[in-house]
Amino acid sequence: MKKEEYLEYLGSHFEQIRKLFGWRQEDAAVRMGISRSKVVAIETEPTKLTKSEATSLFIACDYEVYKARLSIKRMNKENFKNKASFILSSTAFISSPIFLSAVVGVLARAKPSLVVKLMPTIGSIFGSIWATASARKKKENQINELTKKEVLDYESLKAGMEKTIKEIEKELLKIFALENWDRFEFYEKVHPDLILEEK
Repeated sequence: MKKEEYLEYLGSHFEQIRKLFGWRQEDAAVRMGISRSKVVAIETEPTKLTKSEATSLFIACDYEVYKARLSIKRMNKENFKNKASFILSSTAFISSPIFLSAVVGVLARAKPSLVVKLMPTIGSIFGSIWATASARKKKENQINELTKKEVLDYESLKAGMEKTIKEIEKELLKIFALENWDRFEFYEKVHPDLILEEK
């Protein structure tokens, strides 16, 4: 795939990437260091995605996955109740629709009677990004309540988190047309003219 084709291909999947993480257009703009109007322009006309914007998009996705993986490592049974709300509200887990369905799926198997009752609450916490500091605090408080009541327990939450990251990584590989989630492989797609050829 030629560089121009690759950029257009990525541009045509921009909205899909954004929705994978549950980002609004302004969230994607902040993460990439561009304006919201530029995000709208790319989603309307995929050929408007530049090499530097594609690179910013890759880095933003890479950072979200890194942050999510690190948070899984940092959370354990001992610190779960104290850290869960902060970890979930500061990572892609809070806004990713994949995480919402993963948590609901895990809870439905473990606590089927509770899921039906708690669906509105769980749906209001996960699957959308917090827009303000007060919205974030509200979500943290709701998560705290559910962990204290052991509705969200360590095993269920960790299983949901791990499933989410696997799904996000799988989707990102497809969208970025990469064999491995690797910055060098990505860079060669964006800059094919810089690939070292054997002579």
